[in-house]
Amino acid sequence: MEAKVFSVIEKTMLNPESLKKHMDFFKSKGRVAQLKMENKLKSMEQEIQNLTEKKKRVIDIYASGDIAKEEYIKRNLNYDNEINRLKIERIEMIKRIPLLNKTEVLDNSISQYCDGARMRYEKCTDFQTKRQFLLDYVEHVTNWNDKIAVHGSVPVKAGKTNSNGDQTAENEMGKIEFSIEG
Repeated sequence: MEAKVFSVIEKTMLNPESLKKHMDFFKSKGRVAQLKMENKLKSMEQEIQNLTEKKKRVIDIYASGDIAKEEYIKRNLNYDNEINRLKIERIEMIKRIPLLNKTEVLDNSISQYCDGARMRYEKCTDFQTKRQFLLDYVEHVTNWNDKIAVHGSVPVKAGKTNSNGDQTAENEMGKIEFSIEG
C-alpha cells in the first residue's frame, strides 16, 4: 500500500496542473456559486452607480430651483442611505468571497505547495522522513477494494503589503481540498 500511496503522490501531488485536476473547486460545479456571487457584486455596483446618478440629478434640479430645500434634503439623504447600505452589503459579500476568485493567488499557492512537497519528497530516504512527509502534506489516505485515495488541502495564501506597496508577509486565507484516487 505504501508504494501505491507514494506512486500517486509522485504522479499527481508534486505537479500543480495534475493536482488541480483533483480539486473540486476547479471543476465546473464548484465555480457556480462563485459566479453567482460575482454577478451579484456587479449588479450591486451598477445599482450604486445608478443611485449616484439619481443623486446628481436631484442636485441639478435643486440648483435650477425646481425643487424645495426640504424635498432636496429628503431625497439626498435617501440616496445616501441606500448607497451606504449597498456599499456595506458589497463589502460583506467581498469578505465572504475567499481569494478563490483571484486565479494568480490560487496558482501561486498551488505552485508553492507542490514545490515544497517536491523538495521534501526528494529528501525522503527512510521510514521516519516518509512518515513526516505524509503528516505534513497529507490529511488522510483511504483504502478500499485495492484502491487508494490521498486526501489533503492546499493552503491559499496572499501576500500582505505595507504602506510602500512592498510584500511583507503571507496571510493564510483558506484552503482548497484535493482527493487523488489511484
